[in-house]
Amino acid sequence: MNNKIIVNLVKDFLVNQTLLDTNLNITDIESNLQNAKKNDLVFYNVRLDERSRDTLSKRLSESSYGLLIVNELPDNLKKFRNVLVINENNFLPLQKILLDQLYPNNNKLKLAGVTGTNGKTSIVNLCCQIAQLGGIKAASLGTLGLNDFQGALKDLGGITTPSYIDLRKIIHWLQDEYKILFLEVSSHALKQDRLYDIRLDVAAWTNFTQDHLDYHKCMDDYFDSKCLIFKKYLKDINNCYFLSSEKELHQKAGHGLVAEETSVLIKNDIPDCFKFSFNRKNLELALNLCKHLGIDTQKIDLSKLELPKGRFSQIKHKDCLIIIDYAHTPDALTNICKAVRDEIKDRKLIVLFGCGGDRDRTKRPLMAKVAYQYADRLILTNDNPRYEDEKVIMEDMLQGLVGYDHKKVEVLHDRKLAIKKGIESLTSQSVLIIAGKGHEDYQDIKGVKYPFSDFLVVNEIIG
Repeated sequence: MNNKIIVNLVKDFLVNQTLLDTNLNITDIESNLQNAKKNDLVFYNVRLDERSRDTLSKRLSESSYGLLIVNELPDNLKKFRNVLVINENNFLPLQKILLDQLYPNNNKLKLAGVTGTNGKTSIVNLCCQIAQLGGIKAASLGTLGLNDFQGALKDLGGITTPSYIDLRKIIHWLQDEYKILFLEVSSHALKQDRLYDIRLDVAAWTNFTQDHLDYHKCMDDYFDSKCLIFKKYLKDINNCYFLSSEKELHQKAGHGLVAEETSVLIKNDIPDCFKFSFNRKNLELALNLCKHLGIDTQKIDLSKLELPKGRFSQIKHKDCLIIIDYAHTPDALTNICKAVRDEIKDRKLIVLFGCGGDRDRTKRPLMAKVAYQYADRLILTNDNPRYEDEKVIMEDMLQGLVGYDHKKVEVLHDRKLAIKKGIESLTSQSVLIIAGKGHEDYQDIKGVKYPFSDFLVVNEIIG
């Protein structure tokens, strides 16, 4: 798109601008300024706080963008060329116009969305595997990036649901080769309208428990945001599946279908990992979504199914077991601790976890209380502290352990050291749960993502 075409497309939205080059040639559209190339058009939401403005000025100086569209023009940006200003509420309408030119959607790709507090990643991953085993080429999109049956297609930086721009580009890339895209749909994405005009053929709502109150502020707003998946984004408001064990949530939502139980949908054996109730529930929704999309689940050999990395991943060490899991909410941590405790009975259980910084503080003491309830030994450590003081995070967790047995709990801020201590504390036939980070290969501290993997640390220690 040259200068004339761009000006014509943007003219009805334009509020202000800086000097434009006459030889502009836009060939792509981006939502991330850091990834921009010289022929890219980039949307950037300038925030009110000064740190963001200074950050933008620095990023612009370092960027090779072609054209920048912002929602306001602070004084420190007026010196930059090729900047257009439009109202923020016109970002999505304009993005659609531009994407229809560059990345048209032919509506051939079936879309299945999964929302809920826990289980989204496992379900879209399982759906992708089931579809492929049924002879249908599918992809999954979510926290683990864009994947198909053979592995990773694109790394999206750990974002659960990408921007509208990235969603449209992904759909365009897949639509001629793939039949179905199974995608995680977060409450943030629903409230921020990241799907915009994209409509889902079917959806699933896994569960509803506390998380993200740093963003939603209250459970009512969190719930209302989740409801948008069927109220706004489903082609048919009733094509949203709820677990057979979540009848109360189904009734509160007021729409949707109760999923058929797993035993009704399969005839073959399934891997042992699905004997745990939370994994079996994830499989239940995956099977229902696939059946809705025309896949005969009873004819598929489900013994080949595998859980995604960092979701109840098991590592054997001598006669002990180490489990690495992404559980980072009170409900998820309860599920995994209860499942393991029920399985191992009176054998020793060690639980190690931390809580992320700059996130919902109210869940921290709840998670500590849950872990303490099930563990014989509890090790509290760092997760991703981000910009928050790690000592404050730890104090919040310890609030859930009033009157606790000090011999049972240990605080080690260094996560690698904590994992080493956890492994050294294993006795014959005991289990260590390392929770919170799962698949992640970094630790976010003060805005820097340092290389860190629970898997690599465990393998390094046990040799």
